[in-house]
Amino acid sequence: HPLRGLIHSVGVLDDGLLLQQNWTRFAQVLAPKLQGSWNLYQALHATNSIETLDFFVLYSSAAGLLGNWGQANHAAANGVLDAFAHYGRAQGLPLLSIDWGAWAEAGAVTKLSQQERDLLTMRGSGLISSESGFAALSAVLGQDLAQVGVVPIQWARYLAHIEQPAPFVAHFAAGAVTLPAAAAIQNDFRQQLAAAPRQNRQKMLQSHLQTAVATVLKMTKTPSPKAGFSDLGMDSLMTLELKKRLEKSLQLTLPATVAFEYPSIETLTAYLAEELLPAAAPTPDDEPAEASPPLLAANDQRAAALDALSAEELARLLAGKLESINERCNQIQSTITNSSKT
Repeated sequence: HPLRGLIHSVGVLDDGLLLQQNWTRFAQVLAPKLQGSWNLYQALHATNSIETLDFFVLYSSAAGLLGNWGQANHAAANGVLDAFAHYGRAQGLPLLSIDWGAWAEAGAVTKLSQQERDLLTMRGSGLISSESGFAALSAVLGQDLAQVGVVPIQWARYLAHIEQPAPFVAHFAAGAVTLPAAAAIQNDFRQQLAAAPRQNRQKMLQSHLQTAVATVLKMTKTPSPKAGFSDLGMDSLMTLELKKRLEKSLQLTLPATVAFEYPSIETLTAYLAEELLPAAAPTPDDEPAEASPPLLAANDQRAAALDALSAEELARLLAGKLESINERCNQIQSTITNSSKT
């Protein structure tokens, strides 16, 4: 019997922030999608099987369609599949690339903790049940499509976590229901902090940070200021979520490693206070400032945060820090060079 249909559904993941990536890791993720699909295409041509196909489906990902934190290589690999499907359609072949969202009972999401699943929901991303997924597959098979996205998503939540939505998303943004005013109130926190009595600002900042950490971790109780982020169950993606939240509410650019360098609410509050609160001479009305946390305790928390990382995550963190140092050195060298010319 002739071959009538083919589904390419293989892929691998090697997540990490873009500055911590390298070509070896990129190539490992690209190969199954790029080389794998092309090998199938060549084999079909060599055996004349491509002429009998009713469908040639490529399982792509919403990461290629919408992007996803820490998955630049995965997004690129699936972008290749999408482009390949359009190429095949232009040749008159029944190629279809499906940009799937996360499946609830298959794939990488099955390895996620409940906290990580909750984080997906908080960002507006739903999960596809097997029943719904196969129903969607049946619905699109046979249609004259090169690419289709199957992604359960709440646009208002999704857009709230994006600083600069891509033009593609603008179409959906127009019809999204606006989030409650609480989001706007949080964005005004920087102004509220500036308007508050100086002696209250540190406590306000700590409370704000506790709320942000509790939201990211889906905690029902207020986290202790002294608890390390790793002890609270925060992983590397959650630290990135926390960084994004704080940057938005505080209107402040933070280093990617901020949660590792200041690995507790107490130490991070102290750092943010230095960045946000102007120094001023004490007045008689001021309350005495609380003593800074001992250096040893802060170092212990940093060590605990590092211990919770895998060897690969440690290597990526080190690469990111070295990149930052190298960039700073280049800036200093450029400044010195320019000064010597004047």
